[in-house]
Amino acid sequence: MVKCNTVDWNRVLEKIKTQPWAAALVKALKRDFEEHVSLWPKDPPLEQSAWGHYYFCKDCGVRLKFNISEPHVHVCPVCGKAYSGWPYDGAWRKIMHSAIVSNMERAAILAHIDDEDKYKRYIHDTILFYANNYDKYPVHGEHAGKGKVYPQVLSEAIFVIAIERILRMSADLNIFSEAEYNAIGELFFIPALQLIKPQIGAIHNIHAWMQAAVAACANYLNDSDLLNQAIYGEYGWLNHLKKGTTQEGIWYELSSSYHYYTLNALVSFAWIALENGINLFENPLLKKMASSYIPLVYPDGKFPAFNDCWFESNIFQTCSIYEQMLNFDNSLETLLAWIYRNMPPKPYECLNALFNSENRLTGYVRASLAALLYGPVDLPEVRKPKRKSFLYPDTGIAVLQNDKVRVTVKFSGNGGGHDHNDKISIELYAHGQLLSYDVGTTGYGISFTREWSQSSIAHNLVCIDGRRQRNSQRADVLSYDGKSIFVQTNDAYEGVCLKRKISLQERGFEDIFTVRCNKLSQIDWVFHCRGQAETDLPLVDREVFTEDNGYNQLFDLKHAIFDKDFSVCFNYKRLKIHVCFKGEKNTEVIVGKCYGSNKKDILSFIMLRRYAQETEFKQQTCIVKS
Repeated sequence: MVKCNTVDWNRVLEKIKTQPWAAALVKALKRDFEEHVSLWPKDPPLEQSAWGHYYFCKDCGVRLKFNISEPHVHVCPVCGKAYSGWPYDGAWRKIMHSAIVSNMERAAILAHIDDEDKYKRYIHDTILFYANNYDKYPVHGEHAGKGKVYPQVLSEAIFVIAIERILRMSADLNIFSEAEYNAIGELFFIPALQLIKPQIGAIHNIHAWMQAAVAACANYLNDSDLLNQAIYGEYGWLNHLKKGTTQEGIWYELSSSYHYYTLNALVSFAWIALENGINLFENPLLKKMASSYIPLVYPDGKFPAFNDCWFESNIFQTCSIYEQMLNFDNSLETLLAWIYRNMPPKPYECLNALFNSENRLTGYVRASLAALLYGPVDLPEVRKPKRKSFLYPDTGIAVLQNDKVRVTVKFSGNGGGHDHNDKISIELYAHGQLLSYDVGTTGYGISFTREWSQSSIAHNLVCIDGRRQRNSQRADVLSYDGKSIFVQTNDAYEGVCLKRKISLQERGFEDIFTVRCNKLSQIDWVFHCRGQAETDLPLVDREVFTEDNGYNQLFDLKHAIFDKDFSVCFNYKRLKIHVCFKGEKNTEVIVGKCYGSNKKDILSFIMLRRYAQETEFKQQTCIVKS
C-alpha cells in the first residue's frame, strides 16, 4: 500500500495553530468543501468530456463561466452571450471532474485536522466511483492524445497524478479496506497506465505530465522497475531536463505558461520519487529551471506572454511550486517573501494542475495547499530584487533596462508547435506600464488564436510579403554590451537576412532594423502600442487588408505615402510614447487599430511598408510623463 513520508502532519497542525494564514486557509477549505457537497452533483459525470479550449467566447476570446444552479448555460463574462450544448457541456464536464478532485484534496487535509467521517467518506466514495466506472468512460480525444475521464491524455495524466497523491496523503487514515485498495489498482491504475504509457514518445510538456502519471501508477502498484524507467528512460524525467531546457534553464517552448506547467509536472514526479528514496529535487538542472524565469518578470509581477502563453501569466501564480522547492533550495525564500509582499490577495491554490472553478479568498496572500503541506512556517524579510540588463544567448532572449525603461528582445529558436514564429520581436515596459507586448494566446479552440495571436504580424517585427515566418533556429547575437544588442537571422524567411540593433537610452531606445532580400519584396515593419496614436502626417482613409496571416485583423486604417522624417505619439494614461522615424522614399505609413490579448483589448499600431530588395528602418522611441 502507498505511504506518505513527505508530509509532516504535526508540522501542518503547528502552522494551523500558530499562523493566521494557515488557520484562515483551513476555514476556507471547510466552507468550500461544504459548499461543493451541498450544491454540486454527488457523483462525477459519466458522459463524455470535451477539450477545455472550446470553453471560450467566440466573439471576445475570453473564458466562459457558469453558475452551478444553471450548469448547462455557459456565459461570456464580457459580452454576456450564452452558449449551450456540445462542446460546451463537454468542457463543463471536464471542469466538474477537476472540481471533484480539488474537493478530495480538501477532504484529505481536513480529515487530518477534524476527526469527522464525512471527509473520509467523501474520498472513499468518490475514488471508488472512478475505479468502478473507469471502464465505462470511452477513450476519446482530438487534441493532445487520448483520455477517458478527460478529453486528452494530458489532463488524464494530471488526473491520475492527483488521485494517487490524494490516496498517498490519506494513506494513514485507513479509508479503504485491503480488498478496495487492490480493486483501485486493478480497475483504475492499471488501465490508466495501459492508456497513458504507450502515448509517451517525446520531450514535451504533455509527455512530462504523462511520465509523472506513469510514476504515480508505479508508486501505487509498487513497481520499482517502472519507476526507474520513468526517471532514466529515453523520454524520462532526467532527459526532460537535459534535453528540454536551454543552457539558462528555460523550457524550450519558451512560454512561461509551459515553463511552469512542465516544472509542475517534474516537481509532482519528484515527490513520488522521494517517497521511494530517490531525491530528484537536488538535481541542479531542476533548481536552475525553477529560478531561470525569475529575471524575466516585470516589476508588476507579470511574465512576458511569449509564444502560446496565457496573457495574464504572472509570478504570483507560481507560489505553490516555490513553496515545494524551498525544502531543497532555501535561496528561493527571499523570492517567495517578495512575491507575497507584492501580490494582491487571490483565491487559494489546490495541489492539482487541473483547471476548475475558483476557490474562495482567505484574506491572506499566502494561501495554498502547498504552503500548508510543504512550505516553511515563516519566511525571511523581503529584499527587493535587483534589476539589470541580461542576455540568455542559448534561449534567445535579451532584456535591456534601467530605472525607467525596459526593452525585451526575443530571438529564440524553434519552440515547437507553440512557437509564434516572431523573430526578432520586442516588448516595451516603461514607468510601471507594459506599453507594447506579445499578445500571448487565448483558447486554442477559437479562431482568434489562429487568425491573430499566433500570426507574425501580431508582434513587433518585420514581415516579408505578408507571410508568416517559418519555423527557424535561434538568431545569432552579433554583439551585446548590456546597453545594446545586435542580432541577425537568415532563415525566418527563405532568402532573407534580418538584422536588428536595439540600444537602450535613458528615456527610451533606438531601433535599427535592416532587411536584405534576394529579390524585390514587400517589407512591413510594425509596432503595436497601448493608447491613441497621433501624428501630423497627412493621413487619409485606407482600404482594409483582405489577406490573412493577421492582416485582416487590422482595422480603422489610415495611411500616407511619405519620404521625410516624421513622428508618431501614442498617448496612454499619463505617458507619451514618442516614436521618431528616419524617412525613406516611397514609404507607405499605415496607422490603425489592432487587437491585443483578446478582442476587447484594443491597441494602436503603426506600419511602415516598402517595396525593396534592401532597406533599413530606423527609429528612436522616447517615453515621457505628461
